[in-house]
Amino acid sequence: MDFNEVYNLDYREFLQQIPEHSVELILTDLPYARKHLPLYEGLAEEAKRVLRIGGNLIAMCPNFMMPEVLSVMSQHLKWRWMIHYDYWHSSHARMAMGIEVCWKPLAWFVNEKLYPNRPIADSVRAGARDKSLHVWQQDVEWAEYIIKALTDEGDLVVDPFVGSGTVAVAAQLLRRKWLVNDLDERAVNTTIRRLEGSKCRATG
Repeated sequence: MDFNEVYNLDYREFLQQIPEHSVELILTDLPYARKHLPLYEGLAEEAKRVLRIGGNLIAMCPNFMMPEVLSVMSQHLKWRWMIHYDYWHSSHARMAMGIEVCWKPLAWFVNEKLYPNRPIADSVRAGARDKSLHVWQQDVEWAEYIIKALTDEGDLVVDPFVGSGTVAVAAQLLRRKWLVNDLDERAVNTTIRRLEGSKCRATG
C-alpha cells in the first residue's frame, strides 16, 4: 500500500493489506450503535497484527457501551487508559437514561506493552463545533493532540473509519504518514475534497 491515500474498502480488507508491525497509531471514531460492537472486536483483532509492539490504538467510544467495548477489545490488545474528550461547546442528551452527555471516552490500548513511555494528559478539549462535512464530524484539534503526543514525524497513522477525514488532515499537518479508509463512498469523497491539493487518491 502507498502512504497518504484514502481507501474505500471494508475495514478488515483495508487493514489486512497493511504490512504487519508497521503502524505506530490507529486513531479512529467507530459507529456507536450497540449492533456495531463486533466492529470494535474486529478492529482490535486486526490491530494486533499491524501495530508495532508498543504501538497504540485509540478509539472514540460511546459511554453507554464502554463495558462491552473494553471487554471485546481487551481480548486482543492491552488496556492502557481512558482519555477524557471534553466537547464543551455542546452536549447530547440521552433522555431515556436521564443523562446529559458532555464528554466522550477515548479508549487507549497498546500492542503488548507501552513503549516508549510518552507523557500525555488524560483529558483533551474539543475545538470549535463544525458538522459541515459529516453528521459525526470531529474537530482536528483533538486528533492533532493525540497524534503529536504518541507519534513522531514519519510514523504511520491509520484510521479505518475515517468519516470526514479528520485524522488524515491532522496527520498530514503534523508530517506523519497516513492511511485512511471508509466503507461509505460519500465519506471517502468528503475526505478527498478536504485533502484537495495533496497527492492522496481513492483506492478500492
